[in-house]
Amino acid sequence: MNQHLSNAADNPVRAGFIGVGNFVSANHLPNAHASAKWSVEAICDVDEINRTRAGERYQPRCLTDRYQDLLTDPEIEVIFIGTRHDLHERLIRESAEHGKDVFVEKPMSKTWAETRAILKSIQDANTRLMVGYNRRFAPAMQMAKQVYRQRNAGKPTIWTYRAVDDAKLWPSWPMDVDIGGGKVMSEGCHFYDLACWFLEDEPHWVQCSGRRDDDNLIQIGFANGSQAMIVSGGAGSATYPKERMEVFCDSSTLVLDMFLELHTAGYAGCEDEHFPMQDDRDTASRDGHTIAGFRRRARRWAKSEIQAEELKRKTYAAYPKVDKGHIHELDAYADAIRAGEDSPCGVIDGARATAIALRAIESLDDQSRPQAICQSDYQYRDTSACLSTTSGE
Repeated sequence: MNQHLSNAADNPVRAGFIGVGNFVSANHLPNAHASAKWSVEAICDVDEINRTRAGERYQPRCLTDRYQDLLTDPEIEVIFIGTRHDLHERLIRESAEHGKDVFVEKPMSKTWAETRAILKSIQDANTRLMVGYNRRFAPAMQMAKQVYRQRNAGKPTIWTYRAVDDAKLWPSWPMDVDIGGGKVMSEGCHFYDLACWFLEDEPHWVQCSGRRDDDNLIQIGFANGSQAMIVSGGAGSATYPKERMEVFCDSSTLVLDMFLELHTAGYAGCEDEHFPMQDDRDTASRDGHTIAGFRRRARRWAKSEIQAEELKRKTYAAYPKVDKGHIHELDAYADAIRAGEDSPCGVIDGARATAIALRAIESLDDQSRPQAICQSDYQYRDTSACLSTTSGE
């Protein structure tokens, strides 16, 4: 495992990016470029427009359409993988074989065979892998978990998460079950990881109803009796906040609304908290710290001339942004690398989220019956019959 003892800000981590489409270009590339903890050394994309655009903006030392150029570059420490999901396993495996640490966008894998191959690759190479489950790094989510843990750690809990937006804003490929795995996999994995991280418990079963590509309900049962319910879909309006978490435990309620407002009841000494929007430069204004303010901005966006063109291109770069942790996850990974520590969201976390997604898909195929989840589904080595009796597809 690559280890550098100096501080990340004094010795930035040298990164190479494979795949710089809309999401990476709007998040990871500008965030890494702006951070003193990272150095954008190389950019690779088979799409000439994406590659040229990123090269002109960030002026990397290496600009190429051959990802192998990044793997063989001795100066590059971390490979960022921002390709479509069906390429993740191969690129992770080859990066690990070349001794590189890896940052991969979610989901880490989308089949049992890919999960096994990635676990083996990372273990054999003794490299780090970081999965882009950014929400656990958001300041509002970090505070919500801290408040919850101080009173309710380990207690049976009802945890609910609503993530409903407008499907018109999504590209089509994540919904494709062969490329993106459908929304149960492609986006649902975010919330499976978040539930496990927030509750600090292991999933025992999952039940799913709805459709694999979009609009579904997922329920997860945990070892200590906690239950998570996730409402996911694209049937909502883009002008209404997409995400809301509600947590109920032992006569207490905690609600996090769109990473902007944290409300608590039954938590002694806790006051409601507000968090600024990511693009809010006027910190004196409360407009960017509230759900009402977000809705005003979203309605202005929806009326703008920009919005029509963005819907046509299936992106929303000008949409009001809240802080979902994208900047903080990169900082946390750089700090871990320079401290010689494990990834703060590693290969087991990625394998666990994929296992929940795959069992959720099995539940859909089995008339929405609950499906058991074993820890051997996402550990380094199989210790029970769970994976061994599952198909390799």
